[in-house]
Amino acid sequence: MPLKNATLVKLQRTQPGADIVFQPATTCQPVDGLIHPLFENARNAFLRHAGKQFGFFTDDANSSVSLLSEWLAQKTDFLAMANLLSAHLQEQVNPTDLPFSTVLLAAEEQLLGQHYFYLFWLPLVDCIQVDAELRPCSSQYIAAERPTYALRLDLDKWTDQGSPKYLTLLSTRGDAALAKAWTGFCGFREGIDTSRQTREFLQIVDDFSHQLPEEKAQSVKSSIVEYCLSKDKTGQPVIIEELSTRLHDELPAAVENPRDFAGFVNQRQETPQPEIQTHRASLKRYIRFFGRDESLSISFSADRLGKDIRYDPASGGLNIARIPKSLKNQLVSPEKNE
Repeated sequence: MPLKNATLVKLQRTQPGADIVFQPATTCQPVDGLIHPLFENARNAFLRHAGKQFGFFTDDANSSVSLLSEWLAQKTDFLAMANLLSAHLQEQVNPTDLPFSTVLLAAEEQLLGQHYFYLFWLPLVDCIQVDAELRPCSSQYIAAERPTYALRLDLDKWTDQGSPKYLTLLSTRGDAALAKAWTGFCGFREGIDTSRQTREFLQIVDDFSHQLPEEKAQSVKSSIVEYCLSKDKTGQPVIIEELSTRLHDELPAAVENPRDFAGFVNQRQETPQPEIQTHRASLKRYIRFFGRDESLSISFSADRLGKDIRYDPASGGLNIARIPKSLKNQLVSPEKNE
């Protein structure tokens, strides 16, 4: 089974500014029990999240780094490491005053030759259940599908020290003090600007497409973005060679050689690299423009810009020559919509 170790620790502050109640784990959970689907739900939600950052530890003297190093060197066991790590997080969170109720899920996974350590901050949510006599009773459930904070440490890349992105961090929007405490606890430093990297890659895609006939260029761009988004949904990087082969298999008339696209990318990258971690919002903006305010919402495919949709930067106006039939019907007969 890929899940090798897992345990739960509870942290709770019931009132603003109150002391944090710390409940350590007394044992590791059976990996073939309910902890397994709990871990899978948390991991999958984490991998799908668009807000992940990729980087590394800033300071080898950080307490979290020391605890993980001792565990990896087998100087301490998983249970002790998870409790000590959670206690260190409690120290970082103590100066904040926001009330919360959470369980920390620490897990070790070995999957397809890759070795990972995960730590999830999973909210505990109040709910009402019924007992065996159908009497309502208060309870709590673990919201594994929406981790507030999380980290994933690629243990092999970390010990190799050859990667600027062995640490993946999730810190959702919410309480700024808690987010700062989480980042400080992790000792995280961003190693990759995914937005900049994705913009550079998409510019190369544009350059590659410009040398193709118009009817083939759009198909190539769509296939590239589709592949990138599929990788992003599972938290995986875009493998340039793999993408190039896929383009050749799907669109041989446009990409005649399996290495055509990969070679083109390699020649134009500022720093040639075999894989890139993409930025979801940048990918979506590449294929679709969208925006809204309180009274207006506009969204259209990027390939229509410059054709039947034109933007005038001088006036800031958007000229739309062809609108959807459903919208036209509403404009022609607005009384039907009342």
